[in-house]
Amino acid sequence: MNILITGHYKHIFHDGNCFKQKKGTFLDNNFYKFIKLRDAFALRGVELIASDTLSGHENIDGLIVNDHPRDVDLIKSIHEYSGPKFLIAEEAPFIYPDNYDLKRSLEYDLIFTYLKEGVRNSTYLYAFPFFLDKAEALRIRARDIAPELKTKKVFVGTQKKPQEKIINHSNYSLRDELIHWYVKNMPSDFDLYGGKWDRLYLNGHGILSKIFNYHKVDKFSLFRTDEYKAVYKGRLDSKYGALNKYKYQFCFENSIGYEGFVTEKVIDALICRNVPVYYPSTPTSLSGIIPEDIYINMYNFKNYEEMNAYLDSLSKNQYCEFIERIDRFIDNLPNILSEDHWANLVADNVMEKIKNRNL
Repeated sequence: MNILITGHYKHIFHDGNCFKQKKGTFLDNNFYKFIKLRDAFALRGVELIASDTLSGHENIDGLIVNDHPRDVDLIKSIHEYSGPKFLIAEEAPFIYPDNYDLKRSLEYDLIFTYLKEGVRNSTYLYAFPFFLDKAEALRIRARDIAPELKTKKVFVGTQKKPQEKIINHSNYSLRDELIHWYVKNMPSDFDLYGGKWDRLYLNGHGILSKIFNYHKVDKFSLFRTDEYKAVYKGRLDSKYGALNKYKYQFCFENSIGYEGFVTEKVIDALICRNVPVYYPSTPTSLSGIIPEDIYINMYNFKNYEEMNAYLDSLSKNQYCEFIERIDRFIDNLPNILSEDHWANLVADNVMEKIKNRNL
């Protein structure tokens, strides 16, 4: 039996790219879930094939789509495929609303979502797609400095265009507010990593702004800004090899207002053995996944000054207790955060649907 996986971000699936390495795009373990999914199907006697097209794969027994595409040809191919079809709705709703159009439930046999309010009928199944890399966390712990020697705060992320910061439900502008606060008030206590923070963007929606801000112009642009110079440390190849020296890692979800929307950010901070200072999509988005006593919820503070004062007020003992709780959590990792949980959940439900179709 053969099943094909494809999706909106075609480069992920082109020529089986998602199976070739754990690290994808700029995230440490972005492709690992696809590797685990391939392995889970293999254990069930199924070959999972990754491709950016259905052409040449007409005899597959099932189709998995990771984010419903916008590419006209791929949409047509998916529509014309008459076998069992499954959608993994991964991208945030404000970035990619196509995933969450109710028409999708008429097009797919099953839709995997991790938005708690996204389970709207029997076509939808809650499936948390991220995991905590326990082996990596233990490696970092083994070579880590003593918790009382950790210093400063850190944020890792890519600078976004001004137009992306004003989209409804976008949380990008709040990240900028935090960075500006530290640039102005405590630059020596804060480090910023990521792409494009020295890149000058133009505000507005005119044609000039669109051309100037277009991502393919990045490497040719000579226009730079010193706005973040006091704190900007450049890009990182990996969070895991560089951030364990920090006390706190700020983690902002990309979007606000979606119950259950969680990405890799807070999980990466735990792996790095930082205390996460986290702005979730809703105050309770982590409920049932990560306990409240191993991260600091930014919703609990009125402003950045109050929050920073709290962080600085923690004694060495209090901070070490945070790290001890993080260590215990990782040692006794809940199943939902294990590296096989999502893959097995998807594989089991896909196989069950295909079996029932063939009865």
